[in-house]
Amino acid sequence: MGRNMKARGLAFVGAGLAGILVLLPIPVMDLLMMLPMQLFIAFGVMGISKRKIGVKKLVPLILVYSLVGSAMGLGLEISLLFLGKFLLAPFAFVWCYLLGELVLLLGSEEP
Repeated sequence: MGRNMKARGLAFVGAGLAGILVLLPIPVMDLLMMLPMQLFIAFGVMGISKRKIGVKKLVPLILVYSLVGSAMGLGLEISLLFLGKFLLAPFAFVWCYLLGELVLLLGSEEP
């Protein structure tokens, strides 16, 4: 199994965990969870796939990505009330998994 497939597996598992965590009945759990989970996914994918991305490029990307995702998730949760909480789980899964794919696309192979 290639390094990229293992990295995608890590992103898949991390995104699945993020999708489960947003269902917890804790207020603004999606805001509290998004940044640490996305940091875990980004650095894990980067480490497993041996992709090289500068920290000056990666950290602002994760911060902006996390804030945009949290804002969109909060908007979804508020606009649809009860149904929004259940739609937030697939949204969080896809959003976090796409970060892993973005890290794979932006990174350059280490020699």
